[in-house]
Amino acid sequence: MDTDERLKWIETRISTSLRPRADELRGIFVRDESRATLIEFFSNDETQRLFVFFTSEDRSGSLKVSLNAPKKVMIC
Repeated sequence: MDTDERLKWIETRISTSLRPRADELRGIFVRDESRATLIEFFSNDETQRLFVFFTSEDRSGSLKVSLNAPKKVMIC
């Protein structure tokens, strides 16, 4: 994905915990909004939480990253 070791670390964490498809995972690293969120998370010492989630219950939506909790939570 990227040469930034922090991004490689988070990629591994997301892959092993959520098991997204390759295109879903790639999406969060290529979308400007998602990359900005990841960089903010790693760069700002006051930012303590990063939420990674699918946008729909059946996982047909895309994978998102946010510094704020999603409005709707899926229980697995």
